[in-house]
Amino acid sequence: MELPHLFERGRYSGILLSSFLLGVAVHSIYAFEKFGWLTSIVLTVGIMALLGQGRVRLVLLLIFGFLLGMWRFDMSLPNRQSGLVHWLGQEVIVSGTTTASNQGDIIVLVRKVGQVAVNGQGTNLHLKGRLGIKIGDKLEFSCRLRPIATFPSNIDQRVFEARKGVFVQCSDVWDFHVVGSDGLFYVQGLFGIWRQALTARINSTMGRDEAALTAGVLYGEQALSAERLANFRSAGLMHIIAVSGSNVTIVVSVIMVVILSLGVDRKRAFWFVTIGIIAFVIFVGFSASVLRAALMGWLVILARACGRLPSVWRLLLVAACALNFFNPWLLGFDAGFALSFLATLGLMVWSPLLEKRLRWMPKMFGLRESTAVTLGATVMTLPYLAWAFGQMTLLGVITNAVVLPLVPWLMLFGAMTASYGNSPGYMFMAAPAQGLAWLIIKISDYSRLLPWLDMKVENLDFYLMAATYLCLFQMARLLAKSSDHTPSLVEKAVGEN
Repeated sequence: MELPHLFERGRYSGILLSSFLLGVAVHSIYAFEKFGWLTSIVLTVGIMALLGQGRVRLVLLLIFGFLLGMWRFDMSLPNRQSGLVHWLGQEVIVSGTTTASNQGDIIVLVRKVGQVAVNGQGTNLHLKGRLGIKIGDKLEFSCRLRPIATFPSNIDQRVFEARKGVFVQCSDVWDFHVVGSDGLFYVQGLFGIWRQALTARINSTMGRDEAALTAGVLYGEQALSAERLANFRSAGLMHIIAVSGSNVTIVVSVIMVVILSLGVDRKRAFWFVTIGIIAFVIFVGFSASVLRAALMGWLVILARACGRLPSVWRLLLVAACALNFFNPWLLGFDAGFALSFLATLGLMVWSPLLEKRLRWMPKMFGLRESTAVTLGATVMTLPYLAWAFGQMTLLGVITNAVVLPLVPWLMLFGAMTASYGNSPGYMFMAAPAQGLAWLIIKISDYSRLLPWLDMKVENLDFYLMAATYLCLFQMARLLAKSSDHTPSLVEKAVGEN
């Protein structure tokens, strides 16, 4: 069997991708242990898998994918001779470039310590309270490097920082200076300026909280007050102010309509859409949920451009592997990544099954569909929420059924408001978005009336959470078998074949 044909067959690629994620997950349990011997074993097993046949090849691919996941996680760890770990406990002069900036929190990619060039893993520093710093700014400052403090938690401070490539921290910072700008980050910085300008346009047309919610729904701007955020969290509505697949779908649809209307064929339009998705990701930021949604959306249009019918289940698996190959800390330690993928799984596995059993509900205003979608996502995210945060809310089942049908309209009228700005007569243009945002905020406020639906969960360990998900998939499989008509997507997701 030739190599190209090997990866065209679904079971081979599925085994390889799934075992890769398993390897990443296992190494995540021993997150800061480095296994330097993995490289030679991965190469040896990979060569054997290419030469193997039949069942032997399947077994070898399973082992190879698992070891590849372990190896990729291992390569994300710094050793004592590279990165900033080498200078632990010392007072150093640092030179670097700002790669992320969000309301005073910045990530600095360190280029030099003193006159010594820094490379390898662990070359980032996370600094707080640095207002006015832009992406691409070149910085110089002095600090004492020390290990990151730890504290008991399912997701502690060390892994929180490791997700950003940060393995040491500054105990003190002095002689802090901006000494220039790095042109390599010009485009990203420019998009940041445009984003701030767009937020200012929305703020000039409506109330503070309504404007913050509109910007959050449109492009994930996190500007709601602490009180409002607490209400949205308890109401199970935090996901509507995070960029998701719906945002990417709108971007792709708008670009495709514009390009096709200009007479460009679909194959060439693929490249315009690709550029649009990349620009959108840069504009809204590189969060895990954004990357997941963008990558899945791009894979869909790639499959269509190649003339192949996309499988959502396979796209989800490919997206998960691609993002974890880029940053293997996402799988076990990024709550946004985990919740995004679990919610998507819920839509794929549970929503079709639940919608069939909600035939008694009216279809008016999308009530039945939104309820099934909400229940499907809730079923798959509750165990993780209970494990990672020690709490889960059932109120989201109610609030999402009401709010989700309103979100597309808020996006539409919010985009019109942002485009029109505060030109003459803006109050009439902004009124629909203002009203919808006000209504959603009031729904989140009323979550305080049902505090008993926000439950605390103690002592839920990782293995019990994993067992819960196995039970959920088994239940879905049994429900799919007992159904008189099961969507093919569910059969692929939970069926035996």
